[in-house]
Amino acid sequence: MKTHALRACLASAVASVFLLAACPAVFAGPQITMEFSPAEMPTHMMGAGGTGVDMWMLATPGMFMFSLGDGRSITLSAMAPAGMWMQVDQGSGLSLTGMLLACGTTADQYQWVNTTASVALQGLQGGVLSTETARVSAAYATNGMGFMATIDNLQIFSEAPWSLTGINLTINTPGLQPPEPFCAQANMTTSFIQPQDSGAPHTLILPEPATLSLLALGGLGALLRRKKYLKR
Repeated sequence: MKTHALRACLASAVASVFLLAACPAVFAGPQITMEFSPAEMPTHMMGAGGTGVDMWMLATPGMFMFSLGDGRSITLSAMAPAGMWMQVDQGSGLSLTGMLLACGTTADQYQWVNTTASVALQGLQGGVLSTETARVSAAYATNGMGFMATIDNLQIFSEAPWSLTGINLTINTPGLQPPEPFCAQANMTTSFIQPQDSGAPHTLILPEPATLSLLALGGLGALLRRKKYLKR
């Protein structure tokens, strides 16, 4: 009996842990993650006053079923691949545009009411994010087929190169009333703005220091093994 009761208690404890872990996913809005490609350089453009802009555009492949749930929020995440990070040459501005293209019909009426947006930078190193001058805007297409949220005038202060591993754009939509569920395709445009630009791209995707260390150790091991083989 004691053994049975102990097993029941353990099972209950394990179930509680899993329930607690699952709760944030249940009550939060959906999250859509898109990955930066290290093989692709961002589009680099020159703006007014010699300002350079590196712009990344990400899109999820194809259409997917989508439901807002009780959280009434949407989080679009732009992430560097595992073991990589995005590096920017110096302090810069940051502009984000997140968009959902819905595959409804022109008769569907989607409305933005009391919509806000917020941004969080993952793995930020060497820089300080300021949102004091940020502008947030949200809109929907007149035919009810697209939603868009934009955050401009974000500033990242740094006297040296800084880096991050990902960007979260969360769109809070308490008054958005689409048919439930509906299908959509997510897009996200990330623009890094650098004053006094040299004309060359100033954002790169690089291996994280830990990954570089592992690569170095692997290379050293290969060299030692080769030396040992040659001595034979």
